Amino acid sequence: MVADGSRRVHAIQWEWFDRFVTCELYVYRFDAAPFRKNPEGGGWISSEKVVPLAVEPVGPLLDKHREARIELRLVDDLWALWLEVVEFPGIQFSGIRLKNLPQHPEHATSGSS
Repeated sequence: MVADGSRRVHAIQWEWFDRFVTCELYVYRFDAAPFRKNPEGGGWISSEKVVPLAVEPVGPLLDKHREARIELRLVDDLWALWLEVVEFPGIQFSGIRLKNLPQHPEHATSGSS
């Protein structure tokens, strides 16, 4: 459980696990002043060039999940899990890069597998 009593769960497909554990992810720290909320949603934007105040490695993602007490689930079909999750009322969720999934409907209609 997280301090506020909630529980966080992240899920990835099994075929992404090797990339997950070998990923070299960096955090970029910026002065907040030039940024404003994106009116179309999805984060923060700036109309001027911004230079990071610092760039730091995040460290091993598996360790970071453990330290933050985030449950990591490995699944065969993330799209199927997504379709189940969106049906649950009252829970907060997000999905990033779902269009990259081979199971995504855009791939099924294009003839890709």
